[in-house]
Amino acid sequence: DWDCTDIGVQKAEFDGKGDIKKTVACSHPILPVERLINIDSNTEKLKLAFFKDERWQEVTVDCTTCYNKQNITVLGDRGVMVTSESARDLVRYIADVVSLNAKSTEDCEAIPKYRSISRLGWIKDDRSDKYEFVPYVDDIRYDGDIDFESIYSQVRTFGDREAWYQMAKEIRKNPIVRLLIATSLASPLIERVGALPFVFHLWGTTSFGKTVSLMVAMSVWGNPES
Repeated sequence: DWDCTDIGVQKAEFDGKGDIKKTVACSHPILPVERLINIDSNTEKLKLAFFKDERWQEVTVDCTTCYNKQNITVLGDRGVMVTSESARDLVRYIADVVSLNAKSTEDCEAIPKYRSISRLGWIKDDRSDKYEFVPYVDDIRYDGDIDFESIYSQVRTFGDREAWYQMAKEIRKNPIVRLLIATSLASPLIERVGALPFVFHLWGTTSFGKTVSLMVAMSVWGNPES
């Protein structure tokens, strides 16, 4: 019953007098594009895509936000045009789209469903009974705090491994850098070997090399400049 076009989301209904009544859920296009099931808590979130300011944007929110007319107004802080008046209709629209696209049909594909997580670290894949290290897993999405999303996205496989080896081999001649690289590499092993956690405290004056050493240690996992 809903029409999602360039001018927004709306539908036409007949009222009690037989007249056509137009209901506007949102003044710009918006639709759920992914369902995210958190592997730690087994809770579900929705990724919504909306077109505003001449570009597509995305926001990931709890289902308790999407399906509650009091809660969904918080999406206004993320750029979604929703008011206390339109909240009820927007909730109905999102719920309708999700329920009608829960399974694939001959006419359309279902809304994609992914495993998700809000942290970095080890997870156990129940399908293979093996451990995997997030975020180096292709079919897992991030669903955590938006403030940490940019950090999560920068931890990824990239670059020339052999070139990194050559750089690290040379720079490890500095004992501080060697300790930091060892700390960085050892941190994910603690859980797997059942060891106690540890803290490496690096202290020094200006130009001591703290920042560069930390960037080298972070380059083990991703982009140190981000």
